[in-house]
Amino acid sequence: MANLYDSEKERQIHENAIQSMAEHYHLDEQWMREMYQDELSQLKRSAKVKGFLSVLSCRHLHERIRHCSMAQIESYTVHF
Repeated sequence: MANLYDSEKERQIHENAIQSMAEHYHLDEQWMREMYQDELSQLKRSAKVKGFLSVLSCRHLHERIRHCSMAQIESYTVHF
């Protein structure tokens, strides 16, 4: 997403969160990035305090994953 991050430091914080969540859930990193960035862009629109956006984005994404069907999750699972 073009102007989603205000600085390289912010981009790195969110990128670390994306990688961590993809690893934790054993999901495709690109899919996780798209979902995470969607959450982040929605939160950024109304955020007054931006220091916790990575935590909130992770939490919202966790809820979305939790409510997905197993078939949806398995289609994005990384198989080893």
